[in-house]
Amino acid sequence: MTAFPMDEYNRLLLNNIFPKDWKNPPPAKVYDLVVIGGGPGGMTAATVALQKKARVAIVEKAHFGGECLNVGCIPSKALLRSSRLAAEIRDAAEMGMRVPEGWSVDFAAVMRRMRKTRSEISAFDRLQHFTQLGADIFLGTARFAGPNTLEVEGRVLHFKKTLIATGTEPVVLDVPGIKKAGYLTNQTVFNLTALPKRLAVIGAGPISCELAQAFARFGSHVTLIARGERLLPKGDTTASDALRAHFEKEGMQLLFSSHVQRCETRGSEKILYLDTYPKGISVDEMLIAIGRRPAVEDLELDKAHVRFDTKTGILTNDALQTHNPCIFVIDVSPRYNFTHVSMELAKMAVHNALFEGKTLRTSLIIPRCTFTDPEIAEVGLNEKEAKEQGIAVQTVTQYLADNVRAILDGETMGFVKIHLKQGTDQILGATIMARHAGEMISEISVAMSAQKGLAAIAEAIHPFPTQAEILRSVAEAGLKTVTKAVKPSKKAAA
Repeated sequence: MTAFPMDEYNRLLLNNIFPKDWKNPPPAKVYDLVVIGGGPGGMTAATVALQKKARVAIVEKAHFGGECLNVGCIPSKALLRSSRLAAEIRDAAEMGMRVPEGWSVDFAAVMRRMRKTRSEISAFDRLQHFTQLGADIFLGTARFAGPNTLEVEGRVLHFKKTLIATGTEPVVLDVPGIKKAGYLTNQTVFNLTALPKRLAVIGAGPISCELAQAFARFGSHVTLIARGERLLPKGDTTASDALRAHFEKEGMQLLFSSHVQRCETRGSEKILYLDTYPKGISVDEMLIAIGRRPAVEDLELDKAHVRFDTKTGILTNDALQTHNPCIFVIDVSPRYNFTHVSMELAKMAVHNALFEGKTLRTSLIIPRCTFTDPEIAEVGLNEKEAKEQGIAVQTVTQYLADNVRAILDGETMGFVKIHLKQGTDQILGATIMARHAGEMISEISVAMSAQKGLAAIAEAIHPFPTQAEILRSVAEAGLKTVTKAVKPSKKAAA
């Protein structure tokens, strides 16, 4: 891992997650489980296996904590917190506050706070924590030498089972001039110490949207370039449209249905030429976030008889087992590229790999959240997905503009949608757009996991005044709709 600048916080971080003086131990004769990857999924898998007294080794080639701790969830959410405060100061007059003219964001201090909080959180992922639990830690690149054998920095590890938890890495835009010009990805953007005056963000997914908004609030002139016709193309269209209007209101330039053709440099400037903008766009930095791909190139999977697809990742059955029955996989597919899902799948994979009993399969209700401001959280199916599966769906919607607490907080932008199986209160999925949507979506996830319908939410007392109270309101409204839609039985009619 490259950590810059090498200040006290990055030194502490590296000492916790990848100490330079570490010496790999002599391997055991055979391991019950070798975990390849020290991210959240890998660490969870190792912990579960160690608790069951298994002989465990963990192999990590870059940094414990994975992308989440080092270049993903943790540093990005630290920046988002600072950017949200910047927006609140910008809009403080609406709350009756007087802010001195000429106030500004100290970007260097923002990044210093990010590094500080990241280093503090890295204590939870310390390499030594797992050695104390009984794991053997090997730092270096793992390569399969056979169906039951790995090589790491000259050491040979024999295993009964192994779990691949190497995660994903950013896809790089391949156009003329882009490498020469230089670019940022999520793996390098958190090394910045100076705010780019002009920033191009290429991509329209969660990473792009979150960081584009943050840098715009810090003071960058942000141009977001999307290949498709909208932001967050896999999500709810109403939320996407609302976020687009909000971004434009905040001063971002949004270019849709646009493809970068080539890039040139002129001094310190980078000029991006688009098919929709042939004159070129001049920027100081560009952030590329156009997708993720499985991080498995170094593993030499063919030697382990593991089948691999460049788009979908390592092929597994729904028990997370590969064509080689000794090898399991959790987080190398973009489909499951969420920390919370990786940790859940890790528990499932370890159970299936090491313990007798019922095989656990990947039938999961997965909440997901994009941490823009407001946040957009979803769970289950959306309307389009339900219809594609041939499921008749009806949707109940209520807006935060009608919620008392949202009005008091000045946070009325957003809504709650709950998708029901036609004529019933069975919840198929939901979308929430709200300041704290990520905190609110779990109530619906719990109801779905417990196979409870709208009635369970409608009957639960919610404290007043809270924004979460809208969940009960939309549930009550949905029940009225369902009641009208359901025909009375003959017995009831009699």
